[in-house]
Amino acid sequence: MRQETYRLEFLDDEDLITPFNGLGRFYKGQSFSQQAEVWYQQCRDIVKQRLGEEHPHFAAG
Repeated sequence: MRQETYRLEFLDDEDLITPFNGLGRFYKGQSFSQQAEVWYQQCRDIVKQRLGEEHPHFAAG
């Protein structure tokens, strides 16, 4: 897999999850479940790192 570049500094905390979930839903809708899982896992990792495990967005994910 190629190295991805994210511009997360331009996303507010409340907008952080939306792009990753959108890409995950897109790939899942195209029957690419493994690729969707990659985006969901990246989202989880970034939310955990940026917001912490106690944040409601992390707990809900």
